[in-house]
Parts: sequence; structure tokens; C-alpha cells
Amino acid sequence: MISILNEYIKNHQISMKQSRNGIYQYYGIPYPIMRDMAKSIIKSNPKTIFEELDPTIYEHLILYTMVLRGVKDISIGLTLFDRFLSFAKDWSTVDSLCQNFVVTKEHLEIVWNFLMTLLKVDNEFVQRVVAVMILTYFINDQYIDRLFGVLDQLTHQGYYTKMGVAWAVATIASKYPSKVIDYLHKGSLDIWTHNKAIQKAKESFRVEDSVKEKLHLLKR
Repeated sequence: MISILNEYIKNHQISMKQSRNGIYQYYGIPYPIMRDMAKSIIKSNPKTIFEELDPTIYEHLILYTMVLRGVKDISIGLTLFDRFLSFAKDWSTVDSLCQNFVVTKEHLEIVWNFLMTLLKVDNEFVQRVVAVMILTYFINDQYIDRLFGVLDQLTHQGYYTKMGVAWAVATIASKYPSKVIDYLHKGSLDIWTHNKAIQKAKESFRVEDSVKEKLHLLKR
């Protein structure tokens, strides 16, 4: 299925470039074009995309996550999601993975149980996946009382794990401010993540000013 991408590259005579962080090679193909490619792959056989994937090429990874958006079978979806984690080495691809795994909405408990198996994986970006999945799908009455205990277990010291946790806490504050205030009072997060969560909440237009004032007082 990657042949669709390769044909586009050939037809438009696009040269490969090296990313600034040195992680990937890339072509700079616009996202709307890749979304159209993903739709074509979904209509055929999305399960084959993993076998054709070159994890050193950025567009391959992003196209993979876009294909995942069209998967309706949760078993196939989780298989593809789990396989992608072996390539988790930057924030943009794993965030795209999470945001495109929309089948989660119909299978919250199945996906939640899967995420719980990732908590102790010693990988900065796998732990970020858990945080981003939480803030994308699980901020609701059914899961709110489970979230903070999970976030406390995301203890990798990498910047992108810590930022993911801070982002999740700030997002929760927009819907459950009193619970976030109580959580931050306990001081279970490291100082950097604690303060970053407060900063992100204060920057959010979804968090009320009165809540921002209370959060400001909790800065460590």
C-alpha cells in the first residue's frame, strides 16, 4: 500500500531530506494529500501497511497513523497500534497515532486495559502515548477517578513524557477543576511537571479565570 506514496513521490519528483533532529528522512508531502492516500489504503487492505512500512521515513509513519483512523475492528486496530509503538521515538508521530485511533471511542474499556500494560514500559514516547490517549479519550465521568493514579505511574524522566502528563492534567482541569486542584495539593508530581501543568492550564482558554487563580497559588 505504500506504493501509493511512492508513486506520488515519483510523479512529483520529490527529493528526500533529512529532519533537523536526525531521526527521520522525509519528503514534505502535505497532510491533506496523505489523508487521501490513507482513504485509498483503507478501502483495500489496511493490515498490509505494517509489512511495507519503512520507519526511517516520516511520511510512512504518519500515513500509517492516518490509515488507523479508518480501522473499525478493535482487534485489528489494537494490533496495528501496538506494532507502531516499536517505532515510537518522537512526539509528532505518537500524537498522530493517538489522535487517529478513533475506534477507541466505541471500545473505551478494551483500550484502557491495553494502555495499562504500557505503564512500566521504559520508553519516553510510549509513556507519552498513555498520557495523550488519556487526554484525548478518557476525560469523562466513567474514568476521571482513575486518571490521576495512572498519570502518577508515568515516571519516565524524558521531556516528552513529562510534558504529556502536564498536558493531560491541564486538559482535565478544563472539565474537572476541583479534582485537579485536589490532585495538585497532594504534590505527587515532580516539581517540573507540577508547575508545567499549572502553566498549561493557565494558558488554556477552556479553564476559567477563577480556577487559574487557584492553580497559580499551588505553584511549587
